[in-house]
Amino acid sequence: MQHPAVQAVACFGIPSEHIESEAELKIDVVLKPDASVSAEELARYINDNAPYFFVPRYIEFVSELPMTPTNKVQKYKLREKGLSGAVWDRTKTDFKVSK
Repeated sequence: MQHPAVQAVACFGIPSEHIESEAELKIDVVLKPDASVSAEELARYINDNAPYFFVPRYIEFVSELPMTPTNKVQKYKLREKGLSGAVWDRTKTDFKVSK
């Protein structure tokens, strides 16, 4: 949420394809109007400003987040959606998390 281009974000786990009992971190990001940032730039910002284990494996830019009437993110809907074709996958890029 601290990145200047980010309006809203939801962080949640996606089941790992390698270890059944583990989850991979995914974030769905809503950008501010007229703002732009790449998934890799956002991952670098997170890596530079938070512990390395906060860097998500998956980043997806969305137009809005599903909300309850009391303005809480409905993460179960995001988990049900899973991974779409527009998701950035850190493991399929040259991005390296620095500790």
